[in-house]
Amino acid sequence: MERAIDLKLPNILTEIMNSVYSNINNFPPTQIFNEGWLLRIFLECHHRGHASFPFERMKNSEWFSETQLPTPFKTRFRGDRQSEKRTHIDGAYGQFRIHSDTKSGFVLIQDATQFEIIEAKIFSPLSTGVKNDSNYDQAARTVACMAKTIEESRIKIDNLKSIGFYITAPQSQIKHDIFEEKIKKDNIKKKVLARTHSYIEDKTHYTKLEKWYEDYFLPTLEAIKIALLPYEEMINNMKNIDQVTKEQINQYYENCLKYNRTRSRKD
Repeated sequence: MERAIDLKLPNILTEIMNSVYSNINNFPPTQIFNEGWLLRIFLECHHRGHASFPFERMKNSEWFSETQLPTPFKTRFRGDRQSEKRTHIDGAYGQFRIHSDTKSGFVLIQDATQFEIIEAKIFSPLSTGVKNDSNYDQAARTVACMAKTIEESRIKIDNLKSIGFYITAPQSQIKHDIFEEKIKKDNIKKKVLARTHSYIEDKTHYTKLEKWYEDYFLPTLEAIKIALLPYEEMINNMKNIDQVTKEQINQYYENCLKYNRTRSRKD
Protein backbone atom coordinates (compact mmCIF):
# COMPACT_ATOMS: atom_id res chain seq x y z
CA MET A 1 0.00 0.00 0.00
CA GLU A 2 1.39 3.36 -1.06
CA ARG A 3 1.98 5.93 1.64
CA ALA A 4 -0.10 9.07 1.28
CA ILE A 5 2.04 12.12 0.55
CA ASP A 6 1.28 15.36 2.33
CA LEU A 7 1.69 17.77 -0.57
CA LYS A 8 2.97 21.19 0.43
CA LEU A 9 5.72 23.61 -0.51
CA PRO A 10 9.20 22.39 0.46
CA ASN A 11 10.48 24.00 3.64
CA ILE A 12 13.59 25.09 1.78
CA LEU A 13 11.45 27.11 -0.62
CA THR A 14 9.69 29.01 2.17
CA GLU A 15 13.08 29.57 3.81
CA ILE A 16 14.42 31.06 0.59
CA MET A 17 11.37 33.30 0.27
CA ASN A 18 11.64 34.46 3.89
CA SER A 19 15.32 35.26 3.38
CA VAL A 20 14.13 38.42 1.65
CA TYR A 21 13.78 39.87 5.16
CA SER A 22 17.47 39.25 5.92
CA ASN A 23 20.62 40.92 4.67
CA ILE A 24 21.20 38.03 2.28
CA ASN A 25 20.03 39.00 -1.19
CA ASN A 26 20.00 35.94 -3.44
CA PHE A 27 17.23 37.35 -5.66
CA PRO A 28 15.52 40.71 -6.23
CA PRO A 29 13.03 41.55 -3.42
CA THR A 30 10.49 42.53 -6.10
CA GLN A 31 10.13 38.83 -6.90
CA ILE A 32 8.25 38.61 -3.59
CA PHE A 33 7.06 42.17 -3.02
CA ASN A 34 5.04 43.01 -6.13
CA GLU A 35 1.53 43.86 -7.29
CA GLY A 36 0.85 40.30 -8.45
CA TRP A 37 1.27 38.72 -5.02
CA LEU A 38 -0.33 41.71 -3.32
CA LEU A 39 -3.43 41.25 -5.47
CA ARG A 40 -3.56 37.54 -4.69
CA ILE A 41 -3.55 38.39 -0.97
CA PHE A 42 -6.49 40.76 -1.40
CA LEU A 43 -8.42 38.32 -3.59
CA GLU A 44 -8.00 35.50 -1.08
CA CYS A 45 -8.93 37.79 1.84
CA HIS A 46 -12.07 38.82 -0.02
CA HIS A 47 -12.92 35.21 -0.74
CA ARG A 48 -12.57 34.40 2.96
CA GLY A 49 -15.12 37.07 3.84
CA HIS A 50 -12.84 39.96 4.74
CA ALA A 51 -14.35 42.26 2.07
CA SER A 52 -11.27 43.70 0.36
CA PHE A 53 -13.30 44.75 -2.69
CA PRO A 54 -16.56 46.71 -3.14
CA PHE A 55 -18.45 43.75 -4.62
CA GLU A 56 -20.23 40.84 -2.97
CA ARG A 57 -18.84 37.34 -2.73
CA MET A 58 -21.56 35.63 -4.76
CA LYS A 59 -22.39 31.94 -4.66
CA ASN A 60 -19.81 29.70 -6.37
CA SER A 61 -17.53 32.63 -7.18
CA GLU A 62 -13.77 31.99 -7.28
CA TRP A 63 -10.70 34.03 -8.07
CA PHE A 64 -7.88 33.54 -10.52
CA SER A 65 -4.74 35.55 -11.31
CA GLU A 66 -2.65 35.89 -14.45
CA THR A 67 -5.33 35.01 -16.96
CA GLN A 68 -6.20 36.20 -20.45
CA LEU A 69 -9.39 37.41 -22.10
CA PRO A 70 -10.29 37.10 -25.79
CA THR A 71 -10.13 40.15 -28.02
CA PRO A 72 -12.80 41.28 -30.50
CA PHE A 73 -9.95 42.35 -32.78
CA LYS A 74 -8.28 38.99 -33.28
CA THR A 75 -6.16 37.98 -36.28
CA ARG A 76 -8.12 37.56 -39.51
CA PHE A 77 -5.21 36.30 -41.60
CA ARG A 78 -1.47 35.79 -41.32
CA GLY A 79 0.30 39.14 -41.07
CA ASP A 80 -2.84 41.03 -40.02
CA ARG A 81 -1.44 44.40 -38.92
CA GLN A 82 -4.66 45.57 -37.28
CA SER A 83 -5.09 42.61 -34.97
CA GLU A 84 -4.02 42.14 -31.36
CA LYS A 85 -3.41 39.22 -29.03
CA ARG A 86 -5.58 38.17 -26.09
CA THR A 87 -5.30 40.69 -23.29
CA HIS A 88 -3.49 39.85 -20.08
CA ILE A 89 -5.52 40.25 -16.87
CA ASP A 90 -4.02 40.53 -13.38
CA GLY A 91 -7.02 39.14 -11.52
CA ALA A 92 -10.56 37.86 -12.07
CA TYR A 93 -13.40 37.09 -9.68
CA GLY A 94 -16.65 35.36 -10.54
CA GLN A 95 -18.02 32.08 -11.85
CA PHE A 96 -15.78 30.81 -14.64
CA ARG A 97 -13.59 28.02 -15.88
CA ILE A 98 -10.23 27.93 -17.62
CA HIS A 99 -10.17 26.50 -21.14
CA SER A 100 -8.90 22.93 -21.00
CA ASP A 101 -6.72 23.47 -24.06
CA THR A 102 -4.91 26.53 -22.72
CA LYS A 103 -3.10 27.54 -19.54
CA SER A 104 -5.03 30.71 -18.91
CA GLY A 105 -7.94 31.06 -21.36
CA PHE A 106 -10.95 32.36 -19.45
CA VAL A 107 -14.65 31.65 -20.03
CA LEU A 108 -17.71 32.36 -17.89
CA ILE A 109 -19.92 29.42 -16.96
CA GLN A 110 -23.48 29.35 -18.31
CA ASP A 111 -25.22 30.44 -15.10
CA ALA A 112 -22.64 33.08 -14.16
CA THR A 113 -23.92 36.04 -12.17
CA GLN A 114 -20.60 37.73 -11.39
CA PHE A 115 -17.70 38.95 -13.53
CA GLU A 116 -15.08 41.21 -11.98
CA ILE A 117 -11.69 42.12 -13.44
CA ILE A 118 -8.92 43.73 -11.39
CA GLU A 119 -5.80 45.44 -12.69
CA ALA A 120 -3.09 45.89 -10.04
CA LYS A 121 -0.59 48.75 -10.17
CA ILE A 122 2.32 49.88 -8.02
CA PHE A 123 3.86 53.04 -9.50
CA SER A 124 3.08 52.05 -13.09
CA PRO A 125 0.43 53.57 -15.38
CA LEU A 126 -2.15 51.91 -17.58
CA SER A 127 -0.62 51.03 -20.92
CA THR A 128 -1.23 53.70 -23.53
CA GLY A 129 -2.09 51.52 -26.51
CA VAL A 130 -1.45 48.38 -28.51
CA LYS A 131 1.14 47.87 -31.22
CA ASN A 132 -1.32 48.57 -34.02
CA ASP A 133 -3.31 51.36 -32.33
CA SER A 134 -1.52 53.77 -30.00
CA ASN A 135 -4.80 55.34 -28.79
CA TYR A 136 -6.44 52.06 -27.75
CA ASP A 137 -5.31 52.05 -24.13
CA GLN A 138 -5.49 49.40 -21.41
CA ALA A 139 -8.78 50.57 -19.88
CA ALA A 140 -10.62 50.55 -23.23
CA ARG A 141 -9.06 47.23 -24.20
CA THR A 142 -10.00 45.56 -20.92
CA VAL A 143 -13.66 46.57 -21.10
CA ALA A 144 -13.82 45.54 -24.78
CA CYS A 145 -12.31 42.15 -23.95
CA MET A 146 -14.77 41.70 -21.09
CA ALA A 147 -17.59 42.29 -23.57
CA LYS A 148 -16.02 39.77 -25.95
CA THR A 149 -15.73 37.25 -23.10
CA ILE A 150 -19.45 37.64 -22.38
CA GLU A 151 -20.24 37.09 -26.06
CA GLU A 152 -18.04 34.00 -26.40
CA SER A 153 -19.39 32.59 -23.14
CA ARG A 154 -22.93 33.00 -24.52
CA ILE A 155 -24.04 34.84 -21.39
CA LYS A 156 -26.89 37.33 -21.25
CA ILE A 157 -25.57 40.55 -19.75
CA ASP A 158 -28.81 40.97 -17.77
CA ASN A 159 -27.97 37.74 -15.91
CA LEU A 160 -24.76 39.26 -14.56
CA LYS A 161 -25.81 40.80 -11.26
CA SER A 162 -22.32 42.18 -10.63
CA ILE A 163 -19.84 43.23 -13.29
CA GLY A 164 -16.88 45.48 -12.62
CA PHE A 165 -13.45 46.68 -13.66
CA TYR A 166 -11.24 47.84 -10.80
CA ILE A 167 -7.77 49.32 -10.70
CA THR A 168 -5.87 48.90 -7.44
CA ALA A 169 -3.00 51.30 -6.77
CA PRO A 170 -1.28 53.22 -3.98
CA GLN A 171 -3.20 56.28 -2.78
CA SER A 172 -0.26 58.50 -3.68
CA GLN A 173 -0.39 57.29 -7.27
CA ILE A 174 -4.16 57.74 -7.57
CA LYS A 175 -3.86 61.33 -6.30
CA HIS A 176 -1.76 62.20 -9.35
CA ASP A 177 -4.85 61.62 -11.53
CA ILE A 178 -3.04 59.38 -14.01
CA PHE A 179 -6.05 57.03 -14.24
CA GLU A 180 -9.13 59.26 -14.04
CA GLU A 181 -9.47 60.30 -17.67
CA LYS A 182 -8.75 56.85 -19.06
CA ILE A 183 -11.44 55.11 -17.00
CA LYS A 184 -14.24 57.53 -17.84
CA LYS A 185 -16.92 55.65 -19.73
CA ASP A 186 -17.20 58.29 -22.46
CA ASN A 187 -13.49 58.01 -23.23
CA ILE A 188 -13.62 54.21 -23.24
CA LYS A 189 -16.59 54.32 -25.60
CA LYS A 190 -14.84 56.69 -28.03
CA LYS A 191 -11.67 54.59 -28.16
CA VAL A 192 -13.45 51.29 -28.72
CA LEU A 193 -15.67 52.88 -31.38
CA ALA A 194 -12.61 54.27 -33.17
CA ARG A 195 -10.94 50.86 -32.99
CA THR A 196 -14.06 49.27 -34.48
CA HIS A 197 -14.28 51.87 -37.25
CA SER A 198 -10.66 51.20 -38.22
CA TYR A 199 -11.93 47.98 -39.87
CA ILE A 200 -14.43 49.77 -42.12
CA GLU A 201 -12.60 48.79 -45.32
CA ASP A 202 -13.20 45.12 -44.54
CA LYS A 203 -16.98 45.23 -44.96
CA THR A 204 -17.71 41.66 -43.86
CA HIS A 205 -15.59 41.86 -40.73
CA TYR A 206 -16.72 45.41 -39.97
CA THR A 207 -20.35 44.29 -40.00
CA LYS A 208 -19.55 41.62 -37.41
CA LEU A 209 -17.70 44.12 -35.24
CA GLU A 210 -20.57 46.59 -35.45
CA LYS A 211 -22.97 43.93 -34.24
CA TRP A 212 -20.63 43.03 -31.36
CA TYR A 213 -20.29 46.70 -30.48
CA GLU A 214 -24.06 47.25 -30.37
CA ASP A 215 -25.11 43.94 -28.85
CA TYR A 216 -22.32 43.35 -26.32
CA PHE A 217 -19.93 46.25 -25.85
CA LEU A 218 -22.46 49.03 -25.25
CA PRO A 219 -24.59 46.97 -22.80
CA THR A 220 -21.41 45.90 -20.98
CA LEU A 221 -20.20 49.49 -20.73
CA GLU A 222 -23.58 50.57 -19.40
CA ALA A 223 -23.72 47.84 -16.76
CA ILE A 224 -20.11 47.81 -15.63
CA LYS A 225 -18.86 49.51 -12.50
CA ILE A 226 -15.42 51.08 -12.92
CA ALA A 227 -13.50 52.32 -9.90
CA LEU A 228 -10.08 53.10 -8.47
CA LEU A 229 -9.24 51.31 -5.23
CA PRO A 230 -6.39 52.59 -3.02
CA TYR A 231 -4.57 49.76 -1.27
CA GLU A 232 -4.59 51.74 1.97
CA GLU A 233 -8.39 51.88 2.04
CA MET A 234 -8.66 48.21 1.12
CA ILE A 235 -6.54 47.28 4.14
CA ASN A 236 -8.34 49.67 6.49
CA ASN A 237 -11.77 48.45 5.38
CA MET A 238 -11.04 44.76 5.98
CA LYS A 239 -13.45 43.15 8.43
CA ASN A 240 -13.63 39.88 10.39
CA ILE A 241 -9.86 39.55 10.31
CA ASP A 242 -7.50 39.27 13.25
CA GLN A 243 -5.22 42.21 13.95
CA VAL A 244 -2.01 40.22 13.55
CA THR A 245 -2.91 39.11 10.01
CA LYS A 246 -4.03 42.62 9.10
CA GLU A 247 -0.74 44.06 10.34
CA GLN A 248 1.22 41.43 8.39
CA ILE A 249 -0.63 42.42 5.22
CA ASN A 250 0.02 46.09 5.89
CA GLN A 251 3.73 45.41 6.47
CA TYR A 252 3.91 43.37 3.27
CA TYR A 253 2.28 46.28 1.42
CA GLU A 254 4.81 48.73 2.90
CA ASN A 255 7.61 46.55 1.54
CA CYS A 256 5.92 46.51 -1.88
CA LEU A 257 6.00 50.30 -1.82
CA LYS A 258 9.61 50.38 -0.64
CA TYR A 259 11.09 48.06 -3.23
CA ASN A 260 8.92 49.06 -6.20
CA ARG A 261 9.51 52.76 -5.56
CA THR A 262 13.23 52.04 -5.82
CA ARG A 263 12.69 50.05 -9.01
CA SER A 264 10.53 52.78 -10.62
CA ARG A 265 13.22 55.39 -9.91
CA LYS A 266 15.84 53.23 -11.61
CA ASP A 267 13.56 52.72 -14.61
